[in-house]
Amino acid sequence: MIQDIKNTVKQSAIYGLSRVSFKLIAFILFPLYSIYFSVDQYGIIVRGEIFWQLIFTTMIYATETALIRWYFLTEESKRKSLIFTQFSFVSVINLALVIISIIFSSSIAFLIFNADGFKNLVIYCALISLSETILGVPLIILRIKEKAFIYSISVIGETLLSLVLQLYFIFYTNNKLEGIFISKIIASFIVVLALSPVLIKNIQLKINYTLLKEITIFCFPLMLASLVSYLFISQDRFILGYMVGSAEVGLYGLGSNIAGFITFVLISPFALAFPQVFWRKVKDENAGRFFTKSMTYSFLIFVYGALFLSIISPYFIKVFALNPDYWAAKGIIPIKSFSLVFNGMQVVGLMSFYYYKKTSVVLYFLIISNILNVILNILFISYWGMYGAAFATLASYVFSSFLMYVWSKKYYFIKWENYKMTIAFIFGVLLTIPFYTISQTNKIQYLFFAIIALLIYPVILYLFKFFEEAEILVFKKVIRRFTNR
Repeated sequence: MIQDIKNTVKQSAIYGLSRVSFKLIAFILFPLYSIYFSVDQYGIIVRGEIFWQLIFTTMIYATETALIRWYFLTEESKRKSLIFTQFSFVSVINLALVIISIIFSSSIAFLIFNADGFKNLVIYCALISLSETILGVPLIILRIKEKAFIYSISVIGETLLSLVLQLYFIFYTNNKLEGIFISKIIASFIVVLALSPVLIKNIQLKINYTLLKEITIFCFPLMLASLVSYLFISQDRFILGYMVGSAEVGLYGLGSNIAGFITFVLISPFALAFPQVFWRKVKDENAGRFFTKSMTYSFLIFVYGALFLSIISPYFIKVFALNPDYWAAKGIIPIKSFSLVFNGMQVVGLMSFYYYKKTSVVLYFLIISNILNVILNILFISYWGMYGAAFATLASYVFSSFLMYVWSKKYYFIKWENYKMTIAFIFGVLLTIPFYTISQTNKIQYLFFAIIALLIYPVILYLFKFFEEAEILVFKKVIRRFTNR
């Protein structure tokens, strides 16, 4: 099991270096955004990015999950046909959605931005989604082949291209707002061309209609689930825009984006690496314990990430945002960070349903959670504005995780260590609260207490019996090896 854990960590780390590059772009560019764009304009950018990702969720049509699953369960002679079949299918969907976005761009623009004059942004969002979907197929192939280094180079290359192009539009053109979106289109299409040999090498120009039907049945509820899931994490921006205004959308979007660093650094890499490990490991004798420990320790790492980010944010945001108008977003960061911890739990938990092809069940509990999220957002925002949206997200994620836990007992049940995860979360929150309730004007003093909080957290968990004796022995061996080296 230790070897499996090492492999998962290794793959997660490599994917993490690539996925974090997306977030680094936001951190590198945001100081410029805060100078060249007002809070209202940043609210437009936030909603535009959410819109293209919503389209992308539909366009990709759950291709990642389907290809990875069927690739390992399909005869080797049929694998290239499988990839071509799925690629052709999503291409047709892409074409249809792009055409729809172009035809109804004016209506969609008013619906998304609650304002006139953003028709072009709708078209750009559709083209970003198209390019990202096409790029997604060779990237999935690289993941399947465990070519993590090439995968990382490709993703980082796309990110750097986007960075250079955005800098050009910001400094040298008058189309600064539109240039943010145009840059992403150009960058992703360039990387598509660079990776075209990977796609050509791994496809056979033959459509397998039997597999297509089976995958379509599997993917359709999963696609709807992905769409509902992304609405779950993003619809609060649109509700805020209608109920409060674009300025609070900008502040809330900034706080959410900083909190989202946990997703890019920790959750997304783990989500990319774990499915391959699951399908290889699921028949093993020690699979149950391995999956349980994967759940517990991924949860612990996510909480520790939320604690770290929440503690440094009050000072970090003042360096990050050069315009003081953005500093009010700091209060959103801890609430959203600890909300994402529960989102990360689903990486392991959802495999219970995928194993039995019960993707429709995933859709059902996401729809229920989504409805609750809309109701809570409307109620909470009316009283507390953007803070109400943040607490609505936290409550919805907790409910969603509980629902997933209850329903998974009917299928391939992965045991959750509820006591350990509960104390990990509670003490993470308790250590964060003082940094937002007590005024700290001395930076040295603030840094001292931040380090103390981060160091004392694992000690508290040790005192409350979070770690087992066998796990402590493994930690000691790792430390000894590292020290000797």
